Amino acid sequence: MSVFQSSYSKEFNINSEELWSLISQKNILELTHPYCEVNDDILWENQNHKDSIKYLNGNVYIREFTEWLEGRGFKLWIGEVDGPKSFVEWNIDDLNSSSRLTITVTPHLLRNWPKFLSYLPYLIYIKPKLTKYLYSVVNGFSWYIQNNKPIPKNFYGKHSWFS
Repeated sequence: MSVFQSSYSKEFNINSEELWSLISQKNILELTHPYCEVNDDILWENQNHKDSIKYLNGNVYIREFTEWLEGRGFKLWIGEVDGPKSFVEWNIDDLNSSSRLTITVTPHLLRNWPKFLSYLPYLIYIKPKLTKYLYSVVNGFSWYIQNNKPIPKNFYGKHSWFS
């Protein structure tokens, strides 16, 4: 993993097929994502997937899926329609009777800066914010599985980028 990536993993008490069935549903983020107001599918068929997320702060991001790895995860680019995009990987590990979801983000922020100048701002500002965000997203799935109802908005606390 690159020093300019953030990642969060969590083990779930469901098998990998059940976890895949959940994360691959269209519009699922409306039920599981604590900062998502609306998750609209734009294209959701076979290997072609594209959707939008309207965050609680009103920002709308488009997710353009580049790889759909049936049962194992997906890769995508996310960002504003004409803005810079971040690269995101969702991976499922099969742990026999349980499974693990890992989300890894390579953010667009500071991408055009020289590495020696961007390292410190990334480490002290971007990485902690991104890790809090990923914690909330992954744990939103856990909350939904345990409670079988939509996660309350800002459940893990407000986030300055998305709330």
